Amino acid sequence: MNETRFIKGFTCFSRQDYFESNHVFEKDIVDRIMIGNYAENGCGCEYEMTMVWVKLDDASTPRLCVFNDAFIAFKEHAKLFDELPRLNDVNFSPDEFSWLLIKLGYKDFSDTKLA
Repeated sequence: MNETRFIKGFTCFSRQDYFESNHVFEKDIVDRIMIGNYAENGCGCEYEMTMVWVKLDDASTPRLCVFNDAFIAFKEHAKLFDELPRLNDVNFSPDEFSWLLIKLGYKDFSDTKLA
C-alpha cells in the first residue's frame, strides 16, 4: 500500500502565472503566501494556512489566517513560529517571508521562483 508522504511547502500568489488575472478581485489584498503540508506526489495537501498582506493606511502588513483544521501547524511548523516574533516590529515583504521559508527548508511551489 502506498502511503502519501507530505512535505512542507508554500506558494506565493504574486509569483503565480494567474496573479494578474485574479488580483483584480481582491482590492484590499496585496499578496498572499499559502503555507502547508503538501503531498509529495502533487496530489493535494494535508492542511494549509495563509500569510496575507493587507492594505493598512499607506502600507501593507502581514496577517496570518488559519482555520481550525490547520491548528496542528503550530506544532508541526514550530521552527517557523519561533521565527515570527523576531519579525514583530518589521514590516516584512512576501519575498522576505519566502526567503525565510526557504531557509527553514520549505519547498517553493510558486510558478516563478525567487532569483
